[in-house]
Amino acid sequence: MTASTGPRPTAPSRHGRSLLQRFAAESRSTALAAEAELADALRQAGIVLPSLATERHPGYFTGTFLVDLGRARPDVVARLAEAVRRGTGTAAAESAL
Repeated sequence: MTASTGPRPTAPSRHGRSLLQRFAAESRSTALAAEAELADALRQAGIVLPSLATERHPGYFTGTFLVDLGRARPDVVARLAEAVRRGTGTAAAESAL
């Protein structure tokens, strides 16, 4: 006889998808929306992060999706930093130093 490990979190519900699958779908949707929002804001600032992407598979058994900001050239990162400073109102304070 094998010991029970309790209810399986991936067991299908009445709706045919497990709780983890439903959570992962919601997490992915949220991550994709955040990615699109950031890409749009960066485009408005004239900045493109070519590697910006939502990961294809959630982290180990968590169901949580992350947005990968990817890699960028140093000049693009510097422009991104400047855009953030302008947005937070710290650009003038930085240049005054």
